[in-house]
Amino acid sequence: MEVDSVQSESDFATFHDMPNEIMQMIFRCLQFRDLLNASLVCHRWNQLVFYFFGNRIQLRVQAYKRLGLSFDEDALSEHRHYRNVSLSCATLNDLNTSFTESIVEHAENLRLNIITEHRDGLVDFLRKGTQLRKLHLEIKRFIGERPLEKARLKSELAGVETLALLFECESYGSRVVVKQIFEKNFPSVRHLVIRCNFSMYVDVLEGFIPRLYSLEVDVAGRLINKFIKLDGFISLTSLTLRMVPKSALSKLRSFRIDDFRAFLLKLRQLKTLSLTLGDPDNHDLCMAVYGVTNLEKLKFSLYTFGFRPFPPEESCIYLDGIQKMVNLRSLYISASRIRYPPDLNIQPLVHITELVLSITTPRCSYILANGCKLKQLFPNMKSLETHGGGLNESEAKLLVDWWPNLEILFIHSGYVSQSALRVLWQLSNLRVLKLIGCFENVLSNNLLYDLLLAMSNLQQFHCTDQMLDPTVVEEQLTKMNLKCSVFLNGRLLGAGLQ
Repeated sequence: MEVDSVQSESDFATFHDMPNEIMQMIFRCLQFRDLLNASLVCHRWNQLVFYFFGNRIQLRVQAYKRLGLSFDEDALSEHRHYRNVSLSCATLNDLNTSFTESIVEHAENLRLNIITEHRDGLVDFLRKGTQLRKLHLEIKRFIGERPLEKARLKSELAGVETLALLFECESYGSRVVVKQIFEKNFPSVRHLVIRCNFSMYVDVLEGFIPRLYSLEVDVAGRLINKFIKLDGFISLTSLTLRMVPKSALSKLRSFRIDDFRAFLLKLRQLKTLSLTLGDPDNHDLCMAVYGVTNLEKLKFSLYTFGFRPFPPEESCIYLDGIQKMVNLRSLYISASRIRYPPDLNIQPLVHITELVLSITTPRCSYILANGCKLKQLFPNMKSLETHGGGLNESEAKLLVDWWPNLEILFIHSGYVSQSALRVLWQLSNLRVLKLIGCFENVLSNNLLYDLLLAMSNLQQFHCTDQMLDPTVVEEQLTKMNLKCSVFLNGRLLGAGLQ
């Protein structure tokens, strides 16, 4: 006798039967807000989302006594462990103890912004972050006059590799406490950011020097000589140095350019250097920097202080001598003008493929006015970023003619015409196009669609235009089935999680 088999509901595969790797592929196709909604469906989905995409999710909490806690209550759960946490509060006492422990003990990246804090409260709080890898501390007023008796955090914070300290310490006693806490209690720090308003931070820095890979620091003019005498940067590959107000090096009597040059030459492993100075005329400084021939990336900014959005009219960068930097690949210049080598002495810098220009040139575009020299100096440009000046049809034709192999183009601020956009279609290798603050309600929906269809190799397109309706554009992009990711006013449109 034959018995017909009867299939039960349990015989059919469901989402719960899918392997984690398949679920990851599905979740990757969701937009970020939909991904978070998916994490609310069940415990498994929640675990998968936070396991595979936890690095892209951040919990932000504001806690002030008058306002209470400010956050989405659905964001907290005993099954949710946030890797990235940002806390803003008047004082740590405004945070509930159990609440703090539940989110900090699993955090790998913690950003803490406090108005006023006592030394003991900070030490006790930091001891909870046993899983921390990145720690960003910004404290506007630090209280604590007496030396700490027990501030040893070494065992608890041995895993911190990236440390950022932004302090305003008004009294000598509080400065001593800061030195005690951070001088020897972070043995694994490789990346350090220090922005403090007291000289003792140079002493704190000495304890980190031998193992640092990257350093970002603000230096006052009165401390520059003490800073450049530091030695032992045997592993440093990236240095960002900002001179704080009233720190034009050329006006400091005690500053010697030879000492600065000797300091740079000691950084034998340095690959990336970023300098922000207040010197309007700095020929000697430029020559000292160009002597660091091992550099691959150089950022040179001249600003008046405090850090205005555009350089002063008299600031100038000299390029005579930059040909010594045979390993340089990326160059960033921010000044009011550039002094080029004489025409007879211009040597093509064929190794530089990435150029960023932030130049204030009144009444005309910098590219149009100086394009021939730019072409001579940088013939193999693959990535170009300009700030200010915009782009018209004539300039677009020059760009296409001079650098036909451009892969990345970023134009920030300034008018970009429709005819210029149509010329850019000829850049067949262009992968990324960013036009930020470049339109005055002239980018129509049809022009946007035509541009995306014409530039078949484009992978990312960013623009800002308040007249375009994101909903309408997103609907049309879905029908077009493009491979390009489109960002309108900072928002990613269409499917895909970048």
